[in-house]
Amino acid sequence: MAKEFEKYKKKGAYHWRMISRNLRDHSPFTVARYRICLEMLGQLKNRIIVDFGCGDGALAGMIAKAGGQVIGIEPNEIGLDLARKMFTKFNLEGRFYSKSSELEDACCDAAVCADVIEHVDSPDEIYKEIFRILKPQGIAIISTPIRLSEEPWDKEHVREYFPSEFKALCKRHGEIIEMRQAIPLAAQDLFYYRRGLLGRLLNLTHRVRSAWFDRNYLLTWNGLNRYHVLQVAKLLNNVK
Repeated sequence: MAKEFEKYKKKGAYHWRMISRNLRDHSPFTVARYRICLEMLGQLKNRIIVDFGCGDGALAGMIAKAGGQVIGIEPNEIGLDLARKMFTKFNLEGRFYSKSSELEDACCDAAVCADVIEHVDSPDEIYKEIFRILKPQGIAIISTPIRLSEEPWDKEHVREYFPSEFKALCKRHGEIIEMRQAIPLAAQDLFYYRRGLLGRLLNLTHRVRSAWFDRNYLLTWNGLNRYHVLQVAKLLNNVK
């Protein structure tokens, strides 16, 4: 069972603002997370792609803009309503459901589940549904924060995973094609450093480069890379 997700009540469709060019709300971190998932999904055009836990539909929107045929699954009523409204606002095509059980077996080419499993007690149920609706040889992209502390850093998280735990969870359900760690911790800390005038100017610079020039340093950082904050798995549904 997932925790009640309160952010949509308070912030509305905030993920859309995070990937917009509005410098006040733009988040290079959120853009980086989504870009990594899109890269690992590969070809999007004319493929049926299910976004599990699509929230307000921001990532689903990026998939739709790239030509994917999007199906969003979101149990949170507010998030589901926001996703539908935002797709209408931007003239995007997509179908949205509150439950994955409304989908037939083997109905999609690929699935993405971006930073969702940390919000639930039983991630295995999500994995089972993902692989139920995937076509044979279909691809699943699953991302989640790397556990870095004794308690989850986000109060909305039920559980976070060490890389070995995440790999074992993935291995129980599909064939692992790739396991990737991304977004160096040092780079993220640099973005959130806002002390004094210098810190605020540095933060603004990162936002401008990401929002207006598509130069997201979180994706190109070549500094201290020993610790990362995001882990992403690419899995194959090897049923023939």
